[in-house]
Amino acid sequence: HGDQGAPAGMAAAHRGADLLDSLCAEPPLFMKAPATVPDEVIANACTGLDAAPTPAEFAARIAAHAKKLPAGEWVTGGSWDDQRGPEAKLPNRQLIDPLTADVPVFVRRYDGHMALGNSRALELAGITADTPDPPGGLIERDEQGELTGILKDAAMPLVERKIPPLTSAQRERIVLRAMQHAARLGVTS
Repeated sequence: HGDQGAPAGMAAAHRGADLLDSLCAEPPLFMKAPATVPDEVIANACTGLDAAPTPAEFAARIAAHAKKLPAGEWVTGGSWDDQRGPEAKLPNRQLIDPLTADVPVFVRRYDGHMALGNSRALELAGITADTPDPPGGLIERDEQGELTGILKDAAMPLVERKIPPLTSAQRERIVLRAMQHAARLGVTS
């Protein structure tokens, strides 16, 4: 699971998976099979966005997740798909800002090539309407030149590098969630 070359936000998620791997001692006479820990057990991953039937439900799911977090933590994860559902269009920060004003949100599209950030996340990253697009990336703006909250490809690390590293408490939650996930799947040793 190493995090060499991965964007910072993805690296944080991989650190959680690496922690799980490091806590699993290989028993003698058994072969250890590689295991992947889904996003929903990593850090503050917001799940279910891919199944949100409407933009309003998409925003409500992010808001519900944000309310569960301790102060100062970010909503991350996501795996949303703007092409699902009857309204096939990109979400924007204006959709989630009223529900997440004080909680930074940065959720990735399922393919990893774009993410949605709310105004708080963009502010913490120092991104304004005047911020130039990085080479290989795009900071999307609307017709009036205002930020939409969508960052594509090489623009994503501008926010990802501002996501704090996992705390000890977050790491403990990751391990607990991973063990609960494994138990639900019938993995007991």
